[in-house]
This record gives sequence, structure tokens and C-alpha cells, in this order.
Amino acid sequence: TEPGRLRAIGAILAALVLAFGAITTWQTTSRADAADRVLNRSQPLSNDAAAIYRSLADANTAASSGFLAGGQEPAKVRERYQRDIDRASEKLATAAANAGSDSSSATSVSELNKLLPQYTALIERARANNRQGLPLGGAYLRYANDKMQTEMLPAAEKLYKAENERLNDDYADAKPYPWLAIAFGLLALTALGLAQRRNYLRTNRVFNAGLVAATTAAAVALLWLLGGHTFARSGLNESYDHGVKSLNVLNDARISSLKARSNENLTLVSRGAETVAVGSATKDKFDVAYQRQMARLAGGKDGGGLLGEAAK
Repeated sequence: TEPGRLRAIGAILAALVLAFGAITTWQTTSRADAADRVLNRSQPLSNDAAAIYRSLADANTAASSGFLAGGQEPAKVRERYQRDIDRASEKLATAAANAGSDSSSATSVSELNKLLPQYTALIERARANNRQGLPLGGAYLRYANDKMQTEMLPAAEKLYKAENERLNDDYADAKPYPWLAIAFGLLALTALGLAQRRNYLRTNRVFNAGLVAATTAAAVALLWLLGGHTFARSGLNESYDHGVKSLNVLNDARISSLKARSNENLTLVSRGAETVAVGSATKDKFDVAYQRQMARLAGGKDGGGLLGEAAK
């Protein structure tokens, strides 16, 4: 009967509107949570990981600079080295508290916590021997630098990349349009429109208050969903393009410049004590590493490189 059909149509319409509301709530909540993680978790952790990486590279540069100054290194260089070590230790503690026990970040943090005291002990031995004018100080410094370059900085880079991947994943979760909710919203509006047309053709009743109210509510919700997400997506894109990407390339450029400076210092300290084969030639190990970092910064003949990317 017609009353039965109307009840069935009403039940279907109610189910569609409720499904639209439930899916909208689910998808907007998941995207809001991802955006909240970007703001309060993954971006600060990514920044801390970059600070660890930078601090370790700068500490190594300060240590080699102080060594070149002679037996008694300048107080400012010593303070810079100690400040970098303290900052790295502080950021490692923060990273350890937030990394999670089952992540690759936790492994990198644990490794760095183990290596940092070993590195500082080697630097102190190098200083003690250097103050006495003993050549052994240079050997300890090279050993400390080797530990930094081959173990600590790769672990810091791994941590930095892992936190960047987490940040990118959170951006990827926050930015996509809630297509399922949009589809259910359009389906609900279409069904409501068809029901009102059927009602008009069968009864000549132009408006049904309940159907009009439901249509208005669904249309407002759909417009809010589209407008709100478009606005949020625009903000996220802007923060990534003008914040995250800029920070990443500037961090990379700064770290490469610090590595180059450290290798330049060690070229003067070692004076050819360590060499590597480059093609058929034998060259100073630290000068080769210095040239590699400078090429990474400056790029090829046409420029580019990390500094060009940073300027861009």
C-alpha cells in the first residue's frame, strides 16, 4: 500500500542520512587526528631528529677546530662543542620517550645513546694528548671522527629519515578528500530529491517539511565537509611546501657544510696519514671526503646542489 511504501522510503532515506553522518564523522575525525599528529607529534619529532643530526655534526666540527688551535683550545670553541653535545643528549632523551619500542627510530636512538659517551671519551683523550704535545692526540681525534662519520652520523641520519617518513605518512593521512563521505552525501541528496519528486507527483504536495529539513541538513553538511576539508588541505599543503620542504633542504645543506668543514680540519690534522685510492691516484682520505661534500653542496657546473635547492 502507499502508506507502506512511504514508510519503506522513509526508512531508506533515514538510513542513508545516518550513514552519511556516520561516515563523515569517521573520515573527518581520522583526518583531524592525522593533522593533529603533524602539529603535535611527527613534526616536532622530525625537527628534534634534525637537531640531533646537526648537533653531532657541529660537535665534530668544533672538536677538530679546537684541535687545530693548538694545545689550549679557545674557550668559545669548547663551549660550542659542549653545547652541541648537551643539545644532542637532550634531544635523544626526547626522541627515546616518543619513538616507541618497536620502531626503527628506537633502534637508532638506542645506538646513539651507546655511541655518544664513547665519542666524547675519545675526544677528551685527544685533547689531553694534544695539550701535552703528543702526536697520539691526532690519532685519537681521527678515531673519534671515524666513529662519528661511520657510526653516529649514519644512525642520526637513519633516525632523521624515519621521523621524516612518519611526518610524510601523517600528511598523507590528513590531506586526501573524504570521497566515501562525499559519495554518501551525494547519494543521500539524490535519494531525498527523488523522494520529494515522487511525493509531489503522487500527492500534488509541493513541500514536505521533514524531507525539506533533511535535504537542507544534508546539503549543509556536505558543503561544510567540502569547504572545511578544502580549507584544511590548503593549509596543510602550504605548511608542507613552505615549511617542511624548506626545513629539510636547509638541514641537509647545513649538515653537509658541517661535514665538509670537519673534513677540511682533519686534512690539516692528519697531514696525509690516512689515504684512499681514487682511480689510479692515492689521495688524502679527508680531502676526498671534503671535496665530495662540497660537490654535494654546490652541484655541477650549472650550480644546483643543496645550496641551489635551498635558495629555490
